[in-house]
Amino acid sequence: MWLRKSSDGNIPWDKLPFGRQLQPLQSRAHCAADVYLLSRFLELASLYDTPSDIDDESIKLLLRVLRFLHLCDYSAVDICSILAHASVYFGHVYEVCGAQMDADEVGNVLATLIFIAHCYVQDETCPVHVWHKHIFRDYCPLNTLNAAVVRLLQIRGYVLRLDDEALDERFNALLQATQLPESVRAAVAETANTEAMISAEAPSSEAGWTQGFLSEIEFLGGKTGAWPCTARPA
Repeated sequence: MWLRKSSDGNIPWDKLPFGRQLQPLQSRAHCAADVYLLSRFLELASLYDTPSDIDDESIKLLLRVLRFLHLCDYSAVDICSILAHASVYFGHVYEVCGAQMDADEVGNVLATLIFIAHCYVQDETCPVHVWHKHIFRDYCPLNTLNAAVVRLLQIRGYVLRLDDEALDERFNALLQATQLPESVRAAVAETANTEAMISAEAPSSEAGWTQGFLSEIEFLGGKTGAWPCTARPA
């Protein structure tokens, strides 16, 4: 369930982080809640509200990613959990290669990290070639996307699980940004906490998961090329 706002006047663009960039692109949002959600996600990724940190093309790409997740029928809790993970992953990646990351490349990296996070968080996922077809086709060939995924996993040390406290804080911040009614947010948060407890009690199989994931990536396109900022030094 997502709260949709019917008019531009309902969104306080001047008070919304990244509002100046989001307002001209609002028609590209699947729903008004996505405007708030993307604003909060970019904040959690520790980006500054300036075109020098993230450009309009990156904003367009991320709005397309959110629309894609909606059309894949992921719920509010699903999308907020995916974005919470991706925001942490981005912080780590930025520490490693942020100095080489241009504003137009930030969107590519964030979108790829959202793909990785969705593969980790969700039981039912969309294959990388489907993401490429709908999200990345105009930006890079499939083998470049595959290489970027592998490199980003390497930067993370193939560890995708997050500390519960950090995850909960980000998840709740994103869920609040969706503008869902308080009663709905409380019910969603309770469901998320239950799922987290079940996940924590389950035996860890991250090493096996990443090995299978890498096998699929390599089969689909091979490891050639990468985003410039994530390319392995010569």
